[in-house]
Amino acid sequence: MIRKERYEIMNWLNAINWMKKNKGMTTDDISKYSGIPKGTLNKLFAGQTKDPQLSTIRAVVHALGYTLDDLYQDTNNQQFSENELTLINKYRLLTQTGQKAADESINILLKLEESIISGPQNTVPLRISEQSAAAGHGAYLGPESFQIIDVLDNDMTHRAGFAVPVSGDSMEPKYHDGDILLIVKEQVEMGEIGLFTLDGCGYVKKLGDGELISLNPEYEPIPLDDSIICNGKVVGTLPKEWIIEK
Repeated sequence: MIRKERYEIMNWLNAINWMKKNKGMTTDDISKYSGIPKGTLNKLFAGQTKDPQLSTIRAVVHALGYTLDDLYQDTNNQQFSENELTLINKYRLLTQTGQKAADESINILLKLEESIISGPQNTVPLRISEQSAAAGHGAYLGPESFQIIDVLDNDMTHRAGFAVPVSGDSMEPKYHDGDILLIVKEQVEMGEIGLFTLDGCGYVKKLGDGELISLNPEYEPIPLDDSIICNGKVVGTLPKEWIIEK
C-alpha cells in the first residue's frame, strides 16, 4: 500500500503534469512562483529527473495551487494501492468526454456485480446482428443476419429490441470497435445516437441538423435524405458478461 509519507510513487509525473494542465500554467509561470529554474522544471515535467527532491516537488505543487496531500490522493488518511493511484491519475488525464465514458462503463460493471451478488438472475432472449453496424463506413445489416441469444434480464436488456456489434472507430471515445450496442425502437432526437441504414448498410451516428455525425472528427458527416432509415436509439452497451453461454 502507498501511504501519505511515501514520496517515491510511480505516478508522480502524471500527477504534476495533470496539475499543470488543469491550472493552465506555463513552465515560466511555475518557475516564477516556485523559484525553481526553468531548466530544472523542463527536466522534471519531461520525466528526465528520476529522483527529484521532495522540496522541489513541494514547491511545484504549491506554485500550482495544490498540496502534497493532493499529489498523493490521501487527504482523508486513506490508503491506495499503486494500481488504484495509477487508475485515478489516468482518469484525471482524460477529457470530460472520456471521463463520462469511463463513468458509464464503471456504472455498468457495478450493476453487473450487484446482479451476481444478488444470486441467479432471469434471462431474456435478445436478437443480435451477426453483422456489425459501422462506426466508420457502412456495413450490411439485412434482416437475415440476426440470431437469438440469451442475456441477463435487467432494465437495459429488457428494454432493448435488439443488439448490434460496432465496427470501426468513428464513434470513439463513447463507443469502440467490438462493443455491442443495445438498440430500442424509439425515435432518435437531435443530439442522440441511433442506428441508421442507408442502402442496406448500418451506421451508428449522432443525429444532427440535416446530417448524421461521427464523434470522431476524422470522419465527415453524412447528409440526411429520404433514403436513410432510423432503426432505433442506442441506449448503451451489452457487456459480454451479460451473455449467457449455452
